[in-house]
Amino acid sequence: MKYSILFFLISFFSFSQTVQVTGQIYEGEQPTEFTTVRFINKQSQELIQTYTEDLGRFTLALAPASYQLSLHQYNQEVYQLDLELTQDTDLGKISIETNKLLEEVQIVAQKRLVERKIDRLVFNLESAVVGTGGNALEALKVTPGVQVSPSGISIVGKNQVLVLIDDRPTYLSGDELTRYLESISSADLKSIEVITTPPAKYEAEGNSGIINIVTKKTPKDTWNATVGSTYQRGKRNTLRYNAGFNLNQKRWKAKATANFGDARFLRTWSNDLFYTDETWESRATTDGKNNYHNLNFDLSYQWSKNWEMGIKLAKNNYDFKGIMEGKTTRLNPNGIHSYITEDSKEQSKSDRFILSYFNEIKLDTLGKKLTLDLDYISSDQPSFRNFTSETLNPLHQSIPNSLLQGGNDNQNTIDNYIGKLDVDLPFQDFTFNVGAKLATSKTKNKLLIYNSTLPSGVQNNQFDYTENNQAVYVSGTKTWLEALTLQAGLRVEATQTKGYASALDQTNRNNYVKFFPTLYIQYQLKEDQTLGFNYARRINRPNFESLNPTRSTYNAYSYHEGNPFLKPAYTTNLEFIYTYKKLESKLYYSQMKDGISQVSQIDAETKNYNYIWMNYVDVKEIGLSESIYFKPTSWWNSSNEFTLTYSSAVPVLENEERVKGTAAYFSTSNDFILNTAQTLFAGFNYTQSFKGVSDNFHSKAYADLNLNVKYLLVDKKLELSLQLSNVLNSVYSTYKETTEAMQRFQNNWDNRAIRFSASYKLGHSTLKVKQRANAYEEELGRM
Repeated sequence: MKYSILFFLISFFSFSQTVQVTGQIYEGEQPTEFTTVRFINKQSQELIQTYTEDLGRFTLALAPASYQLSLHQYNQEVYQLDLELTQDTDLGKISIETNKLLEEVQIVAQKRLVERKIDRLVFNLESAVVGTGGNALEALKVTPGVQVSPSGISIVGKNQVLVLIDDRPTYLSGDELTRYLESISSADLKSIEVITTPPAKYEAEGNSGIINIVTKKTPKDTWNATVGSTYQRGKRNTLRYNAGFNLNQKRWKAKATANFGDARFLRTWSNDLFYTDETWESRATTDGKNNYHNLNFDLSYQWSKNWEMGIKLAKNNYDFKGIMEGKTTRLNPNGIHSYITEDSKEQSKSDRFILSYFNEIKLDTLGKKLTLDLDYISSDQPSFRNFTSETLNPLHQSIPNSLLQGGNDNQNTIDNYIGKLDVDLPFQDFTFNVGAKLATSKTKNKLLIYNSTLPSGVQNNQFDYTENNQAVYVSGTKTWLEALTLQAGLRVEATQTKGYASALDQTNRNNYVKFFPTLYIQYQLKEDQTLGFNYARRINRPNFESLNPTRSTYNAYSYHEGNPFLKPAYTTNLEFIYTYKKLESKLYYSQMKDGISQVSQIDAETKNYNYIWMNYVDVKEIGLSESIYFKPTSWWNSSNEFTLTYSSAVPVLENEERVKGTAAYFSTSNDFILNTAQTLFAGFNYTQSFKGVSDNFHSKAYADLNLNVKYLLVDKKLELSLQLSNVLNSVYSTYKETTEAMQRFQNNWDNRAIRFSASYKLGHSTLKVKQRANAYEEELGRM
């Protein structure tokens, strides 16, 4: 026992005798980041390594001994030195000769900021100003073709967008997606891919585009972390906190993000109905608070040089509470007819769990690989709303028998099971891709309606909905004479749905198989000029909410209900694309048949206005989009876009007229470097939507201006930022006309705010590699 203790003390004493070695690596006059610094103990052959930070500095604690120091960039040794360490040593500035770098590295350094591939646009963040400091959401704001607004993330010409991280879905949308992207540092991003016409590999659901965010690989045997917080003041206060962690040690890779906070807002909206004999002016405010917690964890293990396996766990939940106060004024030629008041309290929760398991198997060294993904998503979303509605005379006195009281108690659970297999087979002359997907979605929606007009006072409604989807796809890509590239694909999707409404004792089923071809042609006119053509067919399936026939009451004059007889909507998309250097011109055409939406049905005689889900419109749209990302100077990056569209909408309702006309949109996003140390930045982004037409709605002009300042301190580890959003306090307004009345909507989502954020980066610290030097080099060569 005493020998063990003695051995332990000797070992501890020996371990504690270390010296500190520091240095700073330069390439020419510039410090180099991520240079590999390796120390090999000449006696034990133990290898210890680290990476230089953003100012080229490194620090290591080593046992006194003789060492061989070597510096590596892009897997090539660029410096070597033998030294004897007996005390703390500062090696000072070490210069690396540029001509020792690989020719391959020089090619990477010349990569264009914006690249047009056959089926997507690639925005390389490593060359952009936004890559210094900031987060993923800020990076999207300057990405060509992407629009980021308070209402969400979109792509020009698309009404939906799917966001992927490293080609895998996030299963997030709305505020949850926004907060998740804010927790990812832009320094960890390699590029952003904008796919306006998704190829056969991706599901055909929705007239949507895809944004694929490609992250950088964490350097081997290092870790990094970020912590931050945000205070926002609009009409209410909001506090947010976030943290992120990345680890790459030996065969293990781990990523984790967390964000939580209390989001407060005060939103106002108006809805005006203009009948021939009356005008109804509705005004309402919602004072809400949303408490949320989001956790994401990714873990992968490299079993061999050809097999990587991993899992993803995510837990997202929120608790929303809101109070709504509304009032409708009925006006006729003689003055005020009456008032309708509507007050309600709402509480809704969401508890979502995501479990993903993936395998990536390399079939050879030429790029052939197999990817298997298994996902499970469960969601529990209870909500409760009670309301009181009453009609008052012009003197604000209650009219007898006009009081309506009620509530909706809704329990909604969803379970999704998804399996996906993709095989990529690149050959010498062409690339072949094939895959399959199986998905099952089960939804149970139980709604208790409390209403003073019901005979029993309570109505119990349950809607069970199941959707099964099977898909297979095949695609191929071939290039001729290094100038003409063609990619063709076909996706086949089979869908079976079943919906049961207990209140009506009604079951509705659907069973259909549809084909979705895709075609891409790209011709390289010159080195900096390309001409392309894209074609795709898409489907938009009705969801369980739109199919649920249960009726929910707003007040004595209004209710909403689903439609179990909804059909899928289909969209055909065509794009002609011309790129010249950093300018991209796009001419596109879209045709949607049987478009799905919640439609207001207005009765001029009874003054009832009800919201029913319908296949309501056929839309044809043609548009021209111009986008350019350029650097007027070395300290100024500018992303600009202009879109002009003409659309024609033919509603299926007889009382709605055909709507046709133009719409235009302009946006500019600019970032400025304000000092030579690249630690002080300023920027602004401005968007202008002109008066125009969208589907069967008319929209008024809308302008949005956002300003920001960012300052980096402590070797660029501490980031402080100040943002002013919706400086012009713009309000979004639309209207539409029918033979019964004209309806006008206006929303103010409490977007005008000042926001202060602070974040701190840690890491790129060394994790000791307990391997012999020769074994380490051998493993590095195999990977």
